[in-house]
Order: sequence, then C-alpha cells, then structure tokens
Amino acid sequence: MPGIKTIIAIISLAAISSLYQGCYPNRDTHLLQGLQPTLYTQSEILAASLTDQYPSRFKALHRTILTLGGKTHVMKGFLSIDRNHNKIHLLAQSEMGGKLFEIQILEDSVHIISTMDIFKQEWLEQAVAKDLKHIYLPPVMSAPAAFTDSLGNLVLIDIQNDRIRQFQFKKNPMPGNLFQLLKYQELQQNRTQYIIDFAYGSKSHYPEFITIRNNRLKYRLDINVRYIIP
Repeated sequence: MPGIKTIIAIISLAAISSLYQGCYPNRDTHLLQGLQPTLYTQSEILAASLTDQYPSRFKALHRTILTLGGKTHVMKGFLSIDRNHNKIHLLAQSEMGGKLFEIQILEDSVHIISTMDIFKQEWLEQAVAKDLKHIYLPPVMSAPAAFTDSLGNLVLIDIQNDRIRQFQFKKNPMPGNLFQLLKYQELQQNRTQYIIDFAYGSKSHYPEFITIRNNRLKYRLDINVRYIIP
C-alpha cells in the first residue's frame, strides 16, 4: 500500500472558520455549516486519515455514464491498478465495444496511448486522469481538522494553499478498515469545484457506485464498478 505520512491537528470549529476567513476574506463559510467539534478519538481520526479502501493491485470494470454538454455517453472502462507503483492503465470502449481511448498514469505523468478526435488530450489529462487518481490514488492529507456532521459521520478538512478539501467518512460495518470514505470534495475561490460520492454494497468493502461532479469542467460521471481482486 502507498505510504502516507499524516499529521493530525484537532482544531476547534471557531479556529478553522477563522483560518478559512483568513484564506478567503469577505466570503461565507458554507462548507463548515452543520459541522460540530468531533467526539471521535485521536486514534479514530488517525485511522480515518489513513483509510486505504483498495488492495495494492487489482483490476476493475467500469460501466460509466458521462453527462457533458447536455448529452449522455455510455462507456465501458477496463482498468488495471498497481497502487504500489502509483500506476493506472485504462482502456475505454463504447457500449458497442469500439475503442474510444487508452491512457496510462504513472506517478504524476499521463501517457495518452490512443484516442478518438472527440476526446481531446487536455480533457483526458485534466478530467479522466484526475478522476482516476482521486478514486484509486487518493490525495494525501497534510494536517486535517476533525469535525462531526449532523449524521454523526467524521469529517476531515484539509487546507492547502488556496484549496480546501473535505473528506467525509462513516464507520465501516464490516471487518477490516475502521472507516469507509463517503464523499470527497474540493472548494476553491468560494465554490465547490469537485465532488465524488461513494456508495457501498451490503457485502462489499469497495464502492460499487461512484458519482463524480466536476463543476469547473461541467461534466458528471455515474460509475458502476465491478472488481477483479487477485
């Protein structure tokens, strides 16, 4: 599994609100609405920040509905993920089986192996590669502040430069990881720019349905995932 070094800072709601206002003066703090100082222990917060909900190496099949520009496109994605080496390979096909594009992600580089003209290289790099990295190679938290939402879920907020990231976790009802990631979102310039929602089956450690909304690039992905675990 990828090594993650995380420093946990439990900051009061007033303190994080003050920090937010310092980064974004004269703007509201709607990301913090409904949150309260957490009752989770420091060990539970650490466990959540280190949540790693996928094995080191596996394959997956995505059935994806892309909504872009008022149109929907149904695609199939065949993925091979090696998280030890931060490597993802994706072959995307149309619903009828025609090849749409093929990319490989290694660390911070994106290699476009092939693509149809309708899928521009910039979109594959800024949208597809980012989505895959956020799902399977999640961003590292630096010093998250811990809160509890109205449903009792653990919420970690991480501020990096001009970007605020929020992670929402629930207790895992199954043996294994203590927490499951429910939602990831990014706020920049006082707007929620990017959201990922995860939904789990009753007998699965892994998300079965993933919804991605990219408000900056104005697209939505609805993904049904099947996993092939070695």
